[in-house]
Amino acid sequence: MSTSPEEPHWKGHRDRLRGKLLTRGATALSNYEVLEVLLMAFIPRRDVKPIAKALEARFGSLSAILAAPTSDLIKVNGVGETVYTREVARRALELHASALILVHNHPSGDPTPSRADIDITREIIDALDPFDITVHDHLIAGTGGVTSLKSAGLI
Repeated sequence: MSTSPEEPHWKGHRDRLRGKLLTRGATALSNYEVLEVLLMAFIPRRDVKPIAKALEARFGSLSAILAAPTSDLIKVNGVGETVYTREVARRALELHASALILVHNHPSGDPTPSRADIDITREIIDALDPFDITVHDHLIAGTGGVTSLKSAGLI
């Protein structure tokens, strides 16, 4: 699919990149393209190619980027603070996981999911989807029991 002279060069880029990943696999992608796929989950409405290339230029390799401390990553223009989702995605990829069950506790003792719990779970699901890693559930523990976001119909 080519773009007309009036359309920006990036129109349809995300769809083309996803298609390449799905049809040819992650090994067909360059390092910055793998980064783009990851960044697309965190930055939904922005061209992430310049960010991916800036990360690669600063850190040198995909593994160095994934291992970099957040304090170094957020120095790259456009990255911002996105720690928790990135850390979960990084660890799942390191372990070659095919599925996850997320678990955390609420120190208040109330296991009721917060809006942030629901939002971060959806972010993680979206981030892992291009890599065919499934999030089966997110459990929240408190003194009042355990709440399953899946059973509650929240994911």
